[in-house]
Amino acid sequence: MPEYPRRVLEALRQPLEDGVANVSRVKAHMQYLARCMLIASMNPCPCGYFGSRVRACRCGSHDIRKYLDRISGPLLDRIDIQVEVDAVPVEDIARPPSGETSQQVRQRVVQARQVQQRRFAQSGIRSNAQMTNKHIERFAAMQPEATQFLHAAIKKYGLSMRAYGRIIKVARTIADLKGQEGITLPDIAEAVQFRMIDAKYWGTGS
Repeated sequence: MPEYPRRVLEALRQPLEDGVANVSRVKAHMQYLARCMLIASMNPCPCGYFGSRVRACRCGSHDIRKYLDRISGPLLDRIDIQVEVDAVPVEDIARPPSGETSQQVRQRVVQARQVQQRRFAQSGIRSNAQMTNKHIERFAAMQPEATQFLHAAIKKYGLSMRAYGRIIKVARTIADLKGQEGITLPDIAEAVQFRMIDAKYWGTGS
């Protein structure tokens, strides 16, 4: 992402938030449907090894900050799931695969999508990601301890109200993948974990 001009990246904010792209000229204004799923990647610094457990970073602190600042806070705030991937040790590459197969994961995803289709059949939306505050109140009930944990995380890490709603949407999907009706503490905790790159590299929160 940081290799694109900042003005290009900032143009993504409205489509990610509203699902539309507005184009204004002197004599005309057009609005285009622009719902999308943004999948992006970036290095944590120019050399690519800041924070790595396997190789030392050779960048100065000023270079790292300048590189990270190419991604604005408002744009980062609109990215629901952030996953950090370090280099894989050769021993792990040679190790036999464990856990669920791709087919098993796919089946759980298909079932979760079917749950959402039934949930939103009369609501004018199709997925958890499209929920408004009204939908969240109706379809994303949280256990009391889950609510308390989320409130504490918002305060500790200085997350925005936009992040608050997006964490709930991700937690709703995590619960759907488990076949659960309500959102539990582990669901919220997992969803919060997907927002931790903000705090680690951009220094939000404490």
